[in-house]
Amino acid sequence: EKVRRGGGENAVIRHTQRNRKLLVRDRLRFLLDDDDFLELSPFAGMGLPYGDIPSAGCLTGVGRINGLWCVFIANDATVKGGTAYPITVKKQLRAQEVVIQNRLPCVYLVDSGGAFLPLQSEIFPDKNQGGRTFYNEAIMSAMKIPQVLNLNIIAFLFPAQIVSRLTDGSRFQEFKGRYGTTLVTGFAKIHGHLVGIVANNGALTYEAALKGSHFVQLCDQRDAPLLFLQNTAPAAAQGSMMSAVACASVPKITVVIGGCHGGDSYAMCGRAFDPNFLFLWPNARVSLAAPGHADSLLPADTKQEEEKKLNEKLEEESSAFFSSGRMWDDGVILPQETRKVKILNYHIN
Repeated sequence: EKVRRGGGENAVIRHTQRNRKLLVRDRLRFLLDDDDFLELSPFAGMGLPYGDIPSAGCLTGVGRINGLWCVFIANDATVKGGTAYPITVKKQLRAQEVVIQNRLPCVYLVDSGGAFLPLQSEIFPDKNQGGRTFYNEAIMSAMKIPQVLNLNIIAFLFPAQIVSRLTDGSRFQEFKGRYGTTLVTGFAKIHGHLVGIVANNGALTYEAALKGSHFVQLCDQRDAPLLFLQNTAPAAAQGSMMSAVACASVPKITVVIGGCHGGDSYAMCGRAFDPNFLFLWPNARVSLAAPGHADSLLPADTKQEEEKKLNEKLEEESSAFFSSGRMWDDGVILPQETRKVKILNYHIN
């Protein structure tokens, strides 16, 4: 009964009367052909160390839409405003496993406040955490599983200098150098091996993501291994590049040379996108939001004291050594050792 009530009586009243939204089960009733659907893991989220999260804050299952069996993932915004907890991500990933195993279309009914920031270190960085959902979507598309598209979705380092220290003779043939300038792409040789290099310096613009997706596909066609140099700002990445990176079959090696924040890290082959190796420089930062920028993800009425506390938590949990201590990467390497490590990686691959 507690699971069926979702976030409780007050949350239901706020959701339906103040926000004027349908409850998640009512939305599913309108979407599916009938009430005869299989709900998955309804008791997920109960009895956890951080409290009860009824149904993990989202409903997943299998039902029919116009006679076609589909998997659905629907946020329940009465539970903690629809924010994603670690158990929410785990439940979503399990639903995507069902999609891939049975080659079923997947429908997402999104009504979420994003990740629950106090637990961001358990949601964002590792292989089977938040970014894996985007990776799986690209894999589903590559498997020709029918996709549903929603319309109208509303401290920098210089990559050239770093690339020159990694490549043979500091030689680098840049690809589309004057287009999408926040992303540097091109070919070079490392210890005689031809590799494609993708290095970003800030947020991925539309042009940069388009260039990146073209270049990754070109490397895939030429069997050229890919080296990603991450230094992202906390902004959203473009889906086209995420799809290209997820589906590329050549070896992929990632070095986080600065910031690794939010969706951009997925497009730059973060842990969730299956790089063959992933290393960090000692100055690297890995977190859902950059330290000091928690305000961009918090409600406007958040107290200053709460925001300060969260920024301090992000500062502590985003360090390279915090990440490496939890095996979210393959180790912290010194900048001057990067070329040597990459040569060994490419020999292995």
